[in-house]
Amino acid sequence: MNKGIVIRTNGKVEPIQVDGLTGMQEVVGGFIECALTGDVGNDEHWDLWANEEGRLVGLPMNQVARVFCAEQLGSPIEEILSLHGDFLLLGHDGEGATIDCPQSIADMALSMAMFNEPTATLTTYSDDGEAQQEVVLWGDE
Repeated sequence: MNKGIVIRTNGKVEPIQVDGLTGMQEVVGGFIECALTGDVGNDEHWDLWANEEGRLVGLPMNQVARVFCAEQLGSPIEEILSLHGDFLLLGHDGEGATIDCPQSIADMALSMAMFNEPTATLTTYSDDGEAQQEVVLWGDE
């Protein structure tokens, strides 16, 4: 299992545990391709994985992934093509093996989230006065 970051089309950016190729494909919803790769120095490397047919099959556009790519490339957002579907950030060891996403890239991606969960919580009480807390999500799933 590798620790990664998923950048969702609904603006959420969250940590995720991924197990191999099948797990990566589940996150992006199909066959994968590496959309962008980079390093943060000190031999820390990362890859941004996408659904290779995201645009073709009409997956929703991912604005957070576009902002992330623009920042990493040092390019204006207008120069970044539309990116579609959920994206997965993982690390690699410099020789091709997938490893945990470097913490500095994970932190950067997490800071780009359009909102953080939970957006609201609801606390209910049983007849005996015991509090029960439920997470309420608003219109994103």
